[in-house]
Amino acid sequence: MAESLNAIDEAEPAGLDMRLLDANLSYSYEQRVVHHQEALDLVLALESLGYQVDERWVVRKLWEFRENRAKS
Repeated sequence: MAESLNAIDEAEPAGLDMRLLDANLSYSYEQRVVHHQEALDLVLALESLGYQVDERWVVRKLWEFRENRAKS
C-alpha cells in the first residue's frame, strides 16, 4: 500500500515553503504587519518600474535579505 503524504510533504510540490511559514508564525503580529508592508512596498515599486512581479519570488528575496542582514 502506498504511504500517505502528510500536509507538509504535499505543500512543498505545490510551491509552499513551510520554513517561511514557520518562521513567519514565530514573529509577533506587529512584526508580521511590518514584513507584509515591506513586501507590498517592494512589489508596488517593481510594478511601477514595469516589472511583472511574482509575489512568491518577492517573499523569498525578502527572507534572503533578512537572513543575510542578520548574519552581518
